Amino acid sequence: GITAGALHSWGDALFGTGQYEDALDKLERAAALYREIGNRAALGTVYNSIGRLYRAHGRLDDALQWQLKALELHQTLGRSLEHMQSLNAVATVHQFMGNLTKAREYYERALALAEESSSPRIQNFLRANIANLNLGLGQFERAAATLEQVITAGTDAYPSLRYGQLSFAQLKLGRHQD
Repeated sequence: GITAGALHSWGDALFGTGQYEDALDKLERAAALYREIGNRAALGTVYNSIGRLYRAHGRLDDALQWQLKALELHQTLGRSLEHMQSLNAVATVHQFMGNLTKAREYYERALALAEESSSPRIQNFLRANIANLNLGLGQFERAAATLEQVITAGTDAYPSLRYGQLSFAQLKLGRHQD
């Protein structure tokens, strides 16, 4: 388990530095070890990392396959944080694929779980993802209201991104001064 965890962390770090081939190798090795010891929660998290790697390469069908495998593991375990992570990952791939209705379905399922968990940071992260989806749908008023709520809460890890998204929504709404 310790070796698998180290490989997973190493793979994620390599992903972050753009060393995708080495990242995939480490993640596949971590997944094999987690399967061997039967750690389904950690295995699902590695599957999410592999899916993210495929998404970064534009291999969206492969990414979705990995994200759905992670979701299958996480929803059977009833582990809310991992379950939310997997729902969010599936939603993100659907959004990249242009399947916005499916993306909304998964984001909203993740948000419903987050609201049960009482984690404002996770709730606002998911709300911001839904707001971004609303931007793509041309629902600028709805997106702006949500982004203002997220920014005001002050718990989001990506405030500069949220301000950029809010500025875009305001521009589309003709609120140039805002």
